[in-house]
Amino acid sequence: MIVSVSEKLKIVRNVLVNVGGDIVFHYRRPASTKRFVVWQEDAQETALHVNNASKEIVLTGTIDFFTPNEFDTLIDDITAAFSQYQRVKAQINSVQYEDQTGLIHYEWRFWVV
Repeated sequence: MIVSVSEKLKIVRNVLVNVGGDIVFHYRRPASTKRFVVWQEDAQETALHVNNASKEIVLTGTIDFFTPNEFDTLIDDITAAFSQYQRVKAQINSVQYEDQTGLIHYEWRFWVV
Protein backbone atom coordinates (compact mmCIF):
# COMPACT_ATOMS: atom_id res chain seq x y z
CA MET A 1 0.00 0.00 0.00
CA ILE A 2 1.39 3.37 -1.02
CA VAL A 3 1.53 6.00 1.71
CA SER A 4 0.28 9.39 0.51
CA VAL A 5 2.64 12.28 -0.03
CA SER A 6 0.92 14.35 2.67
CA GLU A 7 1.29 11.51 5.19
CA LYS A 8 5.00 11.23 4.39
CA LEU A 9 5.42 14.96 4.93
CA LYS A 10 3.64 14.73 8.27
CA ILE A 11 6.23 12.15 9.37
CA VAL A 12 9.04 14.64 8.73
CA ARG A 13 7.12 17.45 10.42
CA ASN A 14 6.39 15.33 13.47
CA VAL A 15 10.01 14.25 13.92
CA LEU A 16 11.17 17.88 13.75
CA VAL A 17 8.45 19.28 16.01
CA ASN A 18 9.20 16.58 18.59
CA VAL A 19 12.77 17.87 18.92
CA GLY A 20 12.41 21.55 17.98
CA GLY A 21 8.96 22.48 19.21
CA ASP A 22 7.71 25.92 18.26
CA ILE A 23 10.86 26.94 16.35
CA VAL A 24 10.04 24.52 13.48
CA PHE A 25 8.51 25.98 10.30
CA HIS A 26 7.55 24.61 6.88
CA TYR A 27 9.00 26.68 3.98
CA ARG A 28 9.58 29.99 5.81
CA ARG A 29 9.97 31.51 9.26
CA PRO A 30 8.80 34.69 11.00
CA ALA A 31 11.23 37.53 10.28
CA SER A 32 12.07 38.24 13.92
CA THR A 33 13.23 34.70 14.80
CA LYS A 34 17.00 34.20 15.26
CA ARG A 35 17.06 30.46 16.10
CA PHE A 36 14.83 28.31 13.93
CA VAL A 37 14.38 25.19 11.82
CA VAL A 38 12.87 25.42 8.34
CA TRP A 39 12.15 22.33 6.28
CA GLN A 40 10.80 21.78 2.79
CA GLU A 41 10.27 18.90 0.41
CA ASP A 42 11.81 19.22 -3.02
CA ALA A 43 11.56 16.05 -5.12
CA GLN A 44 10.55 12.47 -5.59
CA GLU A 45 13.77 10.50 -5.36
CA THR A 46 12.73 7.02 -6.50
CA ALA A 47 9.68 4.85 -6.94
CA LEU A 48 8.90 1.17 -6.61
CA HIS A 49 6.85 -0.05 -9.55
CA VAL A 50 4.92 -3.31 -9.63
CA ASN A 51 2.87 -4.36 -12.68
CA ASN A 52 3.43 -0.95 -14.30
CA ALA A 53 2.01 0.89 -11.28
CA SER A 54 3.80 2.99 -8.70
CA LYS A 55 3.55 1.23 -5.34
CA GLU A 56 5.82 3.39 -3.22
CA ILE A 57 7.76 6.63 -3.63
CA VAL A 58 10.63 8.22 -1.77
CA LEU A 59 10.41 11.97 -1.15
CA THR A 60 13.45 14.13 -0.49
CA GLY A 61 13.95 17.56 0.95
CA THR A 62 16.08 19.77 3.13
CA ILE A 63 16.09 20.76 6.76
CA ASP A 64 17.81 24.03 7.63
CA PHE A 65 18.71 24.97 11.19
CA PHE A 66 19.88 28.51 11.88
CA THR A 67 21.40 29.41 15.24
CA PRO A 68 23.58 32.13 16.73
CA ASN A 69 24.96 29.57 19.20
CA GLU A 70 28.17 27.69 18.55
CA PHE A 71 27.85 23.99 19.51
CA ASP A 72 24.05 24.22 19.73
CA THR A 73 22.72 20.91 21.08
CA LEU A 74 19.72 20.94 18.73
CA ILE A 75 22.16 19.79 16.01
CA ASP A 76 22.60 16.52 17.89
CA ASP A 77 18.89 16.27 18.72
CA ILE A 78 17.86 16.56 15.06
CA THR A 79 20.47 14.04 13.93
CA ALA A 80 19.53 11.57 16.69
CA ALA A 81 15.80 11.90 16.05
CA PHE A 82 16.13 10.84 12.42
CA SER A 83 18.33 7.88 13.32
CA GLN A 84 15.49 6.38 15.39
CA TYR A 85 13.04 5.88 12.51
CA GLN A 86 13.03 3.38 9.65
CA ARG A 87 10.83 5.34 7.21
CA VAL A 88 12.67 8.66 7.40
CA LYS A 89 16.39 9.43 7.42
CA ALA A 90 18.48 12.58 7.35
CA GLN A 91 22.16 13.40 7.08
CA ILE A 92 24.08 16.65 7.43
CA ASN A 93 24.81 18.05 4.00
CA SER A 94 26.59 21.32 4.86
CA VAL A 95 27.47 23.80 7.58
CA GLN A 96 28.07 27.48 6.90
CA TYR A 97 28.50 30.72 8.79
CA GLU A 98 26.41 33.50 7.30
CA ASP A 99 28.11 36.89 7.61
CA GLN A 100 24.98 38.92 6.82
CA THR A 101 22.87 37.41 9.59
CA GLY A 102 25.58 36.28 12.03
CA LEU A 103 23.96 32.84 12.13
CA ILE A 104 25.41 29.37 11.74
CA HIS A 105 23.43 27.42 9.12
CA TYR A 106 23.22 23.62 9.26
CA GLU A 107 21.59 21.79 6.37
CA TRP A 108 20.38 18.18 6.32
CA ARG A 109 19.03 16.21 3.36
CA PHE A 110 16.10 13.97 4.27
CA TRP A 111 14.45 10.94 2.65
CA VAL A 112 11.04 9.59 3.59
CA VAL A 113 9.47 6.35 2.32
